[in-house]
Amino acid sequence: MQKHRIIVSAALLFICTAVLSAQDKLEISVVRDGRPEKTVELHLLKKMGYLQARDVADIFGAGISYDADSKELVLKWGEPASPVEVKFVIGSEYVVIDGIKRKMMKSPRIIEGHSYIPLEAVITRAFEAVVGAQVHWSYDKRALSISYKGNISDVRAYTYDSYTRVVVELTQDLEYEYGEKDRTVTVKIKNGVFTVPFEDISIADGVVESVAIAASGEGAVFSIGLQDDAGEVKVMKYPSPVRVVIDIEKKIKEAVQEKKEALPPVPAGPLKKGKMELKDIKLIVIDPGHGGKDPGAIGPRGTREKDITLSIAEKVARKIKKDLKIRTILTRTHDYFVPLSERIGMANSKNADIFISIHTNAAMNPKSNGFEVYFLSGDASDREAEAVANMENSVMAMEESSAGTTRLSKILWSLTMNQFMNESSELCSFMDKCVIRKTGLVDRGVKQAGFYVMKGARMPAVLVEVAFLSNKKEEKLLNSDSFQEGVADAVTRAVSDYKRWLTQNE
Repeated sequence: MQKHRIIVSAALLFICTAVLSAQDKLEISVVRDGRPEKTVELHLLKKMGYLQARDVADIFGAGISYDADSKELVLKWGEPASPVEVKFVIGSEYVVIDGIKRKMMKSPRIIEGHSYIPLEAVITRAFEAVVGAQVHWSYDKRALSISYKGNISDVRAYTYDSYTRVVVELTQDLEYEYGEKDRTVTVKIKNGVFTVPFEDISIADGVVESVAIAASGEGAVFSIGLQDDAGEVKVMKYPSPVRVVIDIEKKIKEAVQEKKEALPPVPAGPLKKGKMELKDIKLIVIDPGHGGKDPGAIGPRGTREKDITLSIAEKVARKIKKDLKIRTILTRTHDYFVPLSERIGMANSKNADIFISIHTNAAMNPKSNGFEVYFLSGDASDREAEAVANMENSVMAMEESSAGTTRLSKILWSLTMNQFMNESSELCSFMDKCVIRKTGLVDRGVKQAGFYVMKGARMPAVLVEVAFLSNKKEEKLLNSDSFQEGVADAVTRAVSDYKRWLTQNE
């Protein structure tokens, strides 16, 4: 590692220095390949996190230099003759990563006499490519995880009416083995290494008690504790994205089960009925559209829908939790593929009270613009609504093939859909009104169509198309942190207004 040298002039200190109080500093853990390594301070400035440049250099094994005249801060890797560099300029939102200029939400700062880099810069894919590692930030755990060897990127579980599913997502093809003993299914992923630390998953749905997650000398081990209703166990590996899926069937005395349906499992349990039961909103599932191998729409400047939807969803979840004191869950927390049926399956299994799917719009006409919001219906409200639904549903081609849906399934889903149509329509109206008022976007109105991601919802469900990524002006807006915060504020206000409506219309 090169010895770093930072020279700061008195004038620069006067202009750029920020002084932080103790409450603006967080001690965070640095976790390398699943093992805690050290702690560093994260400074918070206007709700944005900053890491000291010296800490970033130490964490990622970089040399560091600073030029007081140009205010240029450079991280370097490799040989001096041909280094790989990441160049920052104090006060500038632009960063050059391995020769490519990119824009950040915030700029590097001088804080208490030291140079600081926005946290966002080190968790981008471009930075990951330079350091040769996967970098993940968890605000809840106060942890920055770096994985050079990691190949297990996510572990999640879902409860359906006829089975419980555990999914282990991989970044490469790995071998696995499994066995069952003493009411425990043990799955071993050979040479599996976690990209981030994963906690045990508590399920207790009558089929599965919990999933214990551990690392061993030979790889990763998942111990699935079974309960009384557990039936046949099936373990499969799918190629795209690579993942190991463990399905534990639920023992059912009556009714014939289909192994796979084009729709999620038909609800057999009791559904929430009427506004009295919906009045107390305790859990909202936020669904960032697309992800992983499915980028969604791509804007003229290369912006990917999946990145925008995740960023907005994170802001929405945070604001709802903070302002309304309502628990929120994201269907995905970083860039991986989640089948449409598993998204609403998560909301159903968690007994969510509201489901909000976040997307950006796109059209062949580059001048198309504005905001629109949808609720589920068997018939589209117009041709444009049908086209949008077809575009969003096209991701089904990326999912594993499944057997055709039975006529009975369609009838049952129609009944379920109609049960929450009124509530979903009202929630859409509040969403439309609040977002338009906050953002000033063109109002394209409340519409209805057959979005697969909302089919099977046992709660009011809406899908928002925030703006048009295919429109250059709105693509720029969608990349704006202040615009995203405004959308999140508006969605939060809409949920609050909807909750008030439920109370007033018992």
